[in-house]
Amino acid sequence: MPTKYCKSSEKVCPAGPPGLPGPTGVRGPRGRRGPKGKKGPQGPMGPPGKSGKTGITGPAGPRGEKGDKGEPGPKGMPGPPGKPGKSISAPQVMLTPAEQTRDEGGNTAFYCTVVGNPSPVVEWQFKGTKLLSGAKYLIKEGELIVRNLNYSDAGPYTCAARNILGSSEATSNLTVRGLPVFTKVPPSLATPVQGTTFQVTCQADGYPRPTVTWTRIGMPLPAGKTSINQGTLTINNLSPADNGFYDCIATNIIGTKKKRINLAVQVHRSGLY
Repeated sequence: MPTKYCKSSEKVCPAGPPGLPGPTGVRGPRGRRGPKGKKGPQGPMGPPGKSGKTGITGPAGPRGEKGDKGEPGPKGMPGPPGKPGKSISAPQVMLTPAEQTRDEGGNTAFYCTVVGNPSPVVEWQFKGTKLLSGAKYLIKEGELIVRNLNYSDAGPYTCAARNILGSSEATSNLTVRGLPVFTKVPPSLATPVQGTTFQVTCQADGYPRPTVTWTRIGMPLPAGKTSINQGTLTINNLSPADNGFYDCIATNIIGTKKKRINLAVQVHRSGLY
């Protein structure tokens, strides 16, 4: 429908040429999202990314089969000559000191040097009995220590060695110096009958060797009927007057030891015997 008329003829005027574009208007609001288009073709592969961190080592795989033996390599240069080996030999033993004297209560040591090839097995013996390390004996390589000496430790000590070619040994003697040691002691009480002969023996040993005598406490031994022979006290024709305490005394230069017996003579009464 015409929107403009020419005034001269009041006829409809034809449209004139378009005018110049106007200035850009204000941008309108964003329209609604259109429908999803079809998936396009896959693009070309991109370059590889950076390597990630090394993962945890997985379990070991099964062991592969053994490969074929390779060809032997070239022969190497010969090495320097080795040292000559030791000649084989039976044991030889040297023990020091050969003799020693020690005081009771102390310690002492023996030293054993052994040579032989193959290396010998070494053991220590006392009076033929094998010794082991413990509270009394300490055994180290080539050394024996005897602790807290007493008279029973006196005697021969042997270092014995053996290998497949033979054996050898050496012996040293130990003397323990100390107070006498009683080897036989009297009873604490004796009750012989009146008129009989009474005998009691007391013996002692040690180093230096002790002497053994008898004494009576508070008075002399019964006169005229008493004898002492190698530690044995003999009293003949006993009577109540012989009652009392008697001491066996063992003495050496180290000191003295005593053992006491009470002599109580039984009086003979008519009708009782």
